[in-house]
Amino acid sequence: MTETHRKMTLSSRIAEELLEAILSGALAPGQKINLDRLRKELEVSISPLREAVSRLVATGLVQFQDQLGYSVAPMSDADLHSIVELREQLEPMAMTRAIAQGSLDWESEVMAALHLFKANAALTSGSSVRRFILVLLAPGMPPRLRQIVETLHLAQERYRRAAEDHWPQFPKDMFETLAHAAVQRDTPQSVEILRELIHREAAIESSFKV
Repeated sequence: MTETHRKMTLSSRIAEELLEAILSGALAPGQKINLDRLRKELEVSISPLREAVSRLVATGLVQFQDQLGYSVAPMSDADLHSIVELREQLEPMAMTRAIAQGSLDWESEVMAALHLFKANAALTSGSSVRRFILVLLAPGMPPRLRQIVETLHLAQERYRRAAEDHWPQFPKDMFETLAHAAVQRDTPQSVEILRELIHREAAIESSFKV
């Protein structure tokens, strides 16, 4: 393994740790990210740490300002609204394409993702929603669109977790209905259910607390 590859592997691990800290709220919205303190806590050098934080800047979960440095992006009603608005525009389009282009293997993958989703005791556990939606839409998303949708779900996951006490209200059977409609190639119903899921999720997450 080359030195460059070792640094990339280390920076990936650090990025995953920081991502989980942000999604869980251990690194709070608006909190300044002190690289020197983090370097000591994680017992790593500054180079892979900077690389890891830069990756999170690309997701929008971390912000950088001259003179002020890095900080965790804030959470707000306006931010949640913008995430939901973009999902409402992009995901129905991807759903339509996925149904048109998805293979038999895709159908199996959708049902496997549904099984995994239902097996999770908590709806937000293990990024259940994000994993399910990404598998469902996969055939309809070229790489750039997939990157955008995944980034939106990462951003929304903070709101999912912050509002997790309200998730028992969510009609989880809608995910099963959506999966079956998709593999049956029922585009109108699939798009309608997907839009309703996005809308209902946003309604619950608007109760987030930080």
